[in-house]
Amino acid sequence: MSNDEYNQEFNCSFDASIKGAYFAEELALARKESRIKHVAHDALLRTHTVWDLGVGEALVVGFVQRISTEVRLIDVWQGKGNDGIIDALQTIQKKKYIIGKCFFPHDGWAREESTGKMRVDVARNLGFEVIPVPNIPVDDGIEIARRMWARFWIDEKNCALFIDKIAQYRREWDDKKDMFKMKPRHDHASHWGDLIRYIALTEDKMTNVATRLLTEQERNELTNVY
Repeated sequence: MSNDEYNQEFNCSFDASIKGAYFAEELALARKESRIKHVAHDALLRTHTVWDLGVGEALVVGFVQRISTEVRLIDVWQGKGNDGIIDALQTIQKKKYIIGKCFFPHDGWAREESTGKMRVDVARNLGFEVIPVPNIPVDDGIEIARRMWARFWIDEKNCALFIDKIAQYRREWDDKKDMFKMKPRHDHASHWGDLIRYIALTEDKMTNVATRLLTEQERNELTNVY
C-alpha cells in the first residue's frame, strides 16, 4: 500500500488522497495555507458563474469572485432529478449576488432538436451575459487548473460538495496494462473536474466592470415566455 492508502484504511484519514487523484497535492497545500475556510462574499464585487452543462446531477454551477489575482469559489450548485438550465438560472436569480458573466462550455452553443434553440439563447434572453469557455484538450486544462491553485480560495461550507468531489477526480485505471490511462475517469466527480478546468480557463475574464442587467420586472416577463 502507498502511505495514503494505508492512512485511509487503518488510520481513518480523510485527508489522504485517492490513488490517481489529479488535485491531491493542491488540496493538501490549500488546507495547509488556510485557503479552504469561510470565504466571505464581497457584496461590492461581481459574482461570475461557471457552468458544466447537463441534466440533473450532471449540471453544476460554480459562483466565483476574482479579487486582484485571487480566485475565490464562494458557492456551488448541483442539479437533481430532471433539473435543466432554466432551474439553474432561476436559482441564480434568487441568490443575493451581483451576477457578472456566465461562462458556458462549447456545448452551450449546440441546438436542441426539440426547440431548435441554443442553451445560451435561454440565458441571454433572461438578461445574462454568456461567454464561451475556451475549448482546449482536457490534459492542458488540468495543467492550467493546477497552476491556478496557488491563488485559489474555497468556501469550506458552501463548497463542501465541490471539495468532496474534486478530491475524487482521478485518472482512469487500465486493468489490462495495470497502470493509469492518460485521461480522467468518467464518474460522479467528472463534472466537478470540468468545473475547475473551466474556472481556470476563464478567470482572466472575470472582471468587476459593470454591464447592464435586466430589471426584476424584465426578467420576470422573459421567464414567463419560457
